[in-house]
Amino acid sequence: MKYLLFSVLLLALLGCQKSTPAPADQLPPATQTGANTFGCLVNGQPWTPSGNNGTRNLQVDYDPTYLGGSLQVKAYRYTGAGNNVLQGLTFGAASLTKPGVYSFPLAGPNGVSYSDFGVPGPQSYFSTQSRKLTCQNGTLTLTRFDPAQGIIAGTFIFTMVQPGCDTLKITQGRFDVRL
Repeated sequence: MKYLLFSVLLLALLGCQKSTPAPADQLPPATQTGANTFGCLVNGQPWTPSGNNGTRNLQVDYDPTYLGGSLQVKAYRYTGAGNNVLQGLTFGAASLTKPGVYSFPLAGPNGVSYSDFGVPGPQSYFSTQSRKLTCQNGTLTLTRFDPAQGIIAGTFIFTMVQPGCDTLKITQGRFDVRL
């Protein structure tokens, strides 16, 4: 009888344990409906916009007349104790007129920046506009590009390296916005 009671209690305890979802499972789905979502993994950790500093924490702009079609995606969030640490991710691309894969070289109108004001020193800011970067690569894949309907969706991945810092890897990025 003791063994039966022990087994029932053990099963009940094991059944109550909550499992932590995988980092990628904590991101919004990669949709193409204008759902106004954004997410990525920053060095393997889930990153989504949150908080408010008086501006939208996700902003996407497309100008078909600038640089052959210019897209800019900006997102920020607040983290840390008291949600007082600002982190931001911005990327832009030019010559966008249709779905496809676009690369992010060090030079030119395409660029990426990431800031984390909770990290000291040079690791708090990575930017393709900085002369400190020794390596940067990445791609933006537009999966839906429909300015007439006001919907732009895609995926992205970036890697940035600068001396004295850990490599910044932004992976499994996705966004789906209504302009």
